[in-house]
This record gives sequence, structure tokens and C-alpha cells, in this order.
Amino acid sequence: MAQPIMTVGKAISMLRSAIVNARIYPKGSQMIESSLRSAHQALESCLLEATPIVISDIQGKLCVNGKEVVEARDFRPFLVQHEVQSLKLFKGLEVNEVSTLLDGLGKKKNQLDNHKNLGEWLKAQGANHVQVEEVEFVEIKKGEVVIQQVLQLLEQSAGDTSSLVSALEESLQLMDQLPDEASKKEVRKKMANHLAGLPPQQLRELFESKVPESVEKSGLREDVVQALSRDKLEETLEEVNKWYKKIKEETHSEFEVVEKLNGLKSFLGKILHSPASKTVPFALYEELLNGGLLEEIPAGVQKGENSSLLAETEQLLSLPSEGLLEPSVRKRFPELLKALCAMALDEPLQKLTDKVLQNLQNPAPVARETAVKTVRLFEETLAANRKEKPFMQIVGALHQMAESESAPDVYGEIAQSLQVAAMELLVNWRFEESALLLATLRRHSREESPIGQKKKQLAAKAMRDFSARGLDVICADLNAPLKDRQNGAYRVLAELGEEAVSPLVEAIKRSSDSRARQAAIQAMKRLGPSIKDPLLRQINVGTPGDILVKLIPLLEDFADVSLLPTLTGLLQHPDADVRREIAQLLANVQEPRVQNLLTGLLDDSDPTVQTEAVRLLGEMRVKSTAVDFCDRLLKVAPVVQEEMCIALGSLGERRAIPDLVKLLQAQGSFWKRIQKTPDAVRIRAIWALGQLLPDDTAQRTLAKALRDSNPNVQRAAQSALARLSIPARNAA
Repeated sequence: MAQPIMTVGKAISMLRSAIVNARIYPKGSQMIESSLRSAHQALESCLLEATPIVISDIQGKLCVNGKEVVEARDFRPFLVQHEVQSLKLFKGLEVNEVSTLLDGLGKKKNQLDNHKNLGEWLKAQGANHVQVEEVEFVEIKKGEVVIQQVLQLLEQSAGDTSSLVSALEESLQLMDQLPDEASKKEVRKKMANHLAGLPPQQLRELFESKVPESVEKSGLREDVVQALSRDKLEETLEEVNKWYKKIKEETHSEFEVVEKLNGLKSFLGKILHSPASKTVPFALYEELLNGGLLEEIPAGVQKGENSSLLAETEQLLSLPSEGLLEPSVRKRFPELLKALCAMALDEPLQKLTDKVLQNLQNPAPVARETAVKTVRLFEETLAANRKEKPFMQIVGALHQMAESESAPDVYGEIAQSLQVAAMELLVNWRFEESALLLATLRRHSREESPIGQKKKQLAAKAMRDFSARGLDVICADLNAPLKDRQNGAYRVLAELGEEAVSPLVEAIKRSSDSRARQAAIQAMKRLGPSIKDPLLRQINVGTPGDILVKLIPLLEDFADVSLLPTLTGLLQHPDADVRREIAQLLANVQEPRVQNLLTGLLDDSDPTVQTEAVRLLGEMRVKSTAVDFCDRLLKVAPVVQEEMCIALGSLGERRAIPDLVKLLQAQGSFWKRIQKTPDAVRIRAIWALGQLLPDDTAQRTLAKALRDSNPNVQRAAQSALARLSIPARNAA
């Protein structure tokens, strides 16, 4: 007779049985050793055929090497509880590694000896032929997916030109996988737009560095020139002026000066092919022309009012400070300030900033409101042009003014200016200064003041506006491999408090990046008790299941009776994973009603939810639940029967013996449509009867099982009878 073929599905089912055995039998018992070795042999046999074996949770289905395996679907909950996307087993897998894997999967996620996840724990235990991955695998089919991957590659290489060049080559290889020219063109456009936003120094290095032949021939650098915006071109030309001055000051050899200036001229000549070059202020070109970097003003650039920039600035400085608030003057400030920054005329820029700040002391509220609005124009332009000293001077003045301002309209403008400044500081990784501004706004949103409720509302609105704008940046910092950036992001989040919850939940909902989702979840964990109420408002039956299974565990630290209304409603959610998470959270609530809610889940439509409810009720050790288990024992799916047997044995209720005996002795019949009890369930029933000894009925049933045709059933009965210290042959 031919030996049955061992399939991967059967091997995984044996692995699952071994995990359950490890949970119910004492360490070192024969049942654990037998199931462990059987699982190892089965997996070893499968690995000889193909390696690795990849066990994945894909859209709620258990798949092996990309194909659904129905016979092993009961293994999936072990992956779900550890948030594992894929489990890889490699050839050479040893018995002790399988034992370690059983131990890890049998634990809860928070029981892994302070390790962050199952993968880290397995690595620490030396299970080198087992790998755990928590990333999402997406098959490359559409241009949108390639764009996402390309932009991630480019973002990861920020600040390092050699890494950027490598990322460009890899990105072009990804682009070549696309089937049509339209998709390739779209990817190139996105790449060019991203590169056109690089800092001027890295932009220059990109044009001057030697690049792989594939990048050179792609014409990507020419695309970048075409994508340069006016603001980026002005910023870059401003830097060219600074590089020119630095070369003249620091280079003593005339030959070196010429060589370096030629390199700078070459770079300048390339970027001036940008269509945006015709929109750059004439004064900026005039400065380059005077320095010898340009031989002539580019065609199409018109000489305008900026040519008399210093004269105009001097005229403004001669006015009284209130004159700077006139509408005609305020209208000129954006272009004037940008030109002063581009020309590196820091002294007149500082004088103009000092003069406009004098208006913040005006006794008239209307004048102060106009002054703050004007100062905000300065703030935004100075930040965009990286003029740190006057920018921080403005921020400091507004921060101080916020404490004493008593006019609601004026305070509203100040609050918005502070949140904009906090955002600018955050983008530049100045976390402490950003958090300091937010701390003030947060305090104002809670304390009493001369303008009362209005000030609270305005401060709270500024906090909400910052949260909506800043959460993407914060999540990016949380994902960064640098500890300083992660800690800084957490510092800012701590000041946002409950205002961060809604945007963080929104970020989790819309993000397709699993790392970004995880960063947002970790951020909410760090916020502490303040997240409870706003998080409850975000959780309802209409929320998608994959989002809820991430959010519900965040409430574990606040599990009390106040959660019951929300959790009771979520028991009707269509997603079984959600109902299972709710059951686990309910078990932490100390309230008599919880038992009835969990008992109701015994009749859930999904066997995995039923199984979880049985396990939780068993762990609660409420003996009255034995009746509920017995009523359903012969009607539920085998996987639920196994868990019920474990629970009944643990509860020690002898009223369960007749039902366990029926379950053990049930024989299949085609005519009566009775399904034979699976051997795995019979073994659990034998274990449960062993826990209920001494009892004559249980003992007779176990003695009969010693003669069963299945050796595993025989060994289970022998182990159960050993509790009576009766030799198995006498019991028989």
C-alpha cells in the first residue's frame, strides 16, 4: 500500500496541533515531544521538495507560497495575534528551532521577554532557519505601485548623493518593468519633480557627479531642469552667489579659483535652461552678472522695480513704523523680502524686520491685528529662504505677546502664526523649539484668561490645524532610523495630546505603507490616557476591519466598564477579526456583564471567534460556563470542540463527563449524516477526561481508548490514566 503524500497543508496542521499540545501538557511530556517531532519530520519532508516554505496571511486567508491552503486555515490566528504577515521556514530546520517556534506562537505578543515582535524574539533564541516578516508584498502591476516604490527609494537616499545615484539606477530598473510608455513617462515625471525639490547643494552634486550610463542616457537630469520651480531656481541662484563669495574668500590659488568657478558656471548654465528662469527677478541676475558668473542676462528677463531694491528698502525704513502697515506697502512685502533674501542683503532685511515688529506694541487692537498679519508675511518668507535669525526673532516676539494679548482677533492671528512656526521648526528637526510653542498653545486651550472661552477655542483650533498638517511629517520622523528624530517626534506628539488622535487614525486609514501605519500606532501608545475618549469616538461599526484590529488593542490599558457601550456595538461588526479583538479586550474588563457578552459569542458565525470566546471564558475560570460549553459541544466545528475540551478539563466540572464521552465515542455514519469526531478532538477530550478523574465513567472510557486504532489516541489515554497512578495494563 502506497504511503500517503505529506502536503505542506498537513504539515502546518501538525504544527498547529503541536502548539496546542505545548499549551495544555506539562513541559517534557510525551505528548509534546511526540507532536513536536512529528511536526518537524513533516516540515523537513516538505522542505526537501521546495524551500523556503512561506506561510502568509493574505487578505484574511492562510496561504503557502502564494496559494490558499484551506486544510491549515486554523493556523492563521497564531499569525494574526502576532501581527505577522509572512513566516518563512528554510531547509535545515532543526527540532529545537521548531520547539522555539511553537513556544513563541503559543505566547501572546506582550509575553516575548520585552522583544518588540516575534521575529526579534526568534532571532534572540537562535532560530536561524525561521524568519518573520511584517511587511506587505505588492506585485508590480501598475504605474502607481512603481511610483510609490521609486519615491520611497529616493526619500531614503535624502542627503547622500552616492546613495541617491544608486537609487536612481534602481528606480530606472523598476520603471523598465512597466509594459507601456505612458506609465514609464508618468514615473519619470514624478522622479523629475522629486529631484527638482532637492536642496541646492545636492542638486548641484547631482549634475556634477558621475552617474551610471543608464541614468546618463535616460535624460533624467534634463527633465529635472524642466521641472524646476521659480522658488527653487531663486533659492539655487541665491546659493550660487554664496558659493561664489566663498570660493573667492577661501581659495588662494588663482588657478583653483578659475577651475572652481568654471564648475560653478557650468552648473549655472544648465539650470538656466529651466522655463522658470524668465520669471526670476532681474536683480538676482544683476548680482550674478556683476560677479562674472554670467556674461549676459538671459533672454526674456525684464529689468523691473527690483533693480532699485536698496533704494526702495531705504525709503521704507525712513517711514514711521505704522507706515509699514499701509495696504500698498504690505502688498509689496512678499516680492521685496524675497529679493532681499535672494541678494543676501541681510542687514537691510534685519532693519526692516526690526521696524515692523515695533507695531506689535501698538495700543490699538486693530493696529496690532494688522501688525501680526504683516509679521506673518515676514515669517513665511524668512522661513522659506532660511533666514534663521530674523525668523526666530519674530517667533520669540509673537510667543511672548501670546501670553498677554487680550483681544480675541489679535490672539487668533498670533496662535495661527505660532502653529505655522512650530510646523517650520518641526520640518527642520528642531523638535524642542517646536514642542515649546505647542506647549504654550496647549496650555492656553485649557486655562482661564481675560478673553475666556474665546482664547481657549482659538488655541485649540491652532493645535488642530497643526495636527492636521504635521502628522505626516511626524510619522516620517518616527519611521526614520535615527533615534534623535524618533525621540524628537515623540516629544512633539506629547504636546499635541488628544488633538493628535484623530489625524493619527486618519493617517492609519489612508496609508498604504505598513511602516507608516505602525509608526502612527506606536505614536498613539505613547500618548497615554489622553487618547481614550477621542479614540473611542473614532471606533465604530462603520470603521474598516483592518483598521479596527490595529486600534482596538490601544484601549487595553484603559479597559474598564466605560468601554462596554462601544465594545458591545462592535460585536456586530462584519469582520471576524474585529469581533475576536473585541472579545480579547472584553476579557480585561472587570464587570459581570462581560461573561454574558462572551457567552453570546459562542454562537458566532465564525469558528475562530467561537474558539477565542471559549478560550477567554476558560481562562476566566467561571464554572457556570461549563453548561454553555456542554450544550454546544457536539454541534460546533472541530476547532471549537478542541478549545471547549481544554476549557472543560481546566474547569474541572464533572457534569461535562457524559458529553465528553459522547464526543469521544461518536462514530461516523453515511446514512445518519453523522460526522466522525476527528482524532485531534478526541485527543483533547481524552485529556479533559483525565483532568476529571477519579470518576468511574471517565476511567472506563479512557481504558477503552487504550485499545483505539490510533497510536496517538492510545498514548493520550495512557497519559490521562497515569494521573491515577494505575498501570495502564491494569486499567485495561
